[in-house]
Amino acid sequence: MTVLIVDDDPVSRHLYAKTLLRLKPAQDSVEVGSAEAALEWLKNDASATLIIMDTDLPGRMKGLPFFRFLRSNPRYAQIPVIVATGEAEEKQVKEAIDAGVRNFLVKPVRPALLTEKVTELLLRATPVIEAKFEAIARLDLEDETEYRFLVEKAETRLDELIARMRDAQDRKDLVERLELLRRFREPAALLGAGRLVDAVAVAGDKTLNENQRNSAFEMVLSEANILKQELARITRRV
Repeated sequence: MTVLIVDDDPVSRHLYAKTLLRLKPAQDSVEVGSAEAALEWLKNDASATLIIMDTDLPGRMKGLPFFRFLRSNPRYAQIPVIVATGEAEEKQVKEAIDAGVRNFLVKPVRPALLTEKVTELLLRATPVIEAKFEAIARLDLEDETEYRFLVEKAETRLDELIARMRDAQDRKDLVERLELLRRFREPAALLGAGRLVDAVAVAGDKTLNENQRNSAFEMVLSEANILKQELARITRRV
């Protein structure tokens, strides 16, 4: 997975790339200094999972026209975009919102805020759970009945873990919360629930401060609930 960074300021590009490498899992990045260079890279390799861009770009194509192009082109329209800008005035913000921008960061960008926003968008872009037939093949299951049994068992397990994590979160019991992360990882990895696996990895990062860790635990609970809802839908369909 590659994050495309589009900014003519090398200091900003370095900050973003360094922050991305510290994520769990780490994110590779490609750095370019203009919209034209970004389009050239996308033309040759449209594998970006996320784009971080400035609005004040050099060259003929400025930031918002570049953003509009991305949203109007079916090849790139689904790529999440973070707009980082020093232009916090009401007029510029309104123009960006009118163009469809929903994810803003104001320069100078704080690494903690960038980490939070990137994690949120990458989780949204990741499927909640692996496709049924892919899971059956990966786990070498005999049939859909065996898959359904695993799903029902995971759903029951998630109910228990969510309740325990919520209680530990209320009591601010860090030791129990960290232990529960390991237990959340087991059903998530078994069923190919990438979003929950990634959320667990973020929450287990030892470099997080208290506020960041509390937010990360809340993200685990949110993703666990989303997965539980998806498992409930699967058991009704299988």
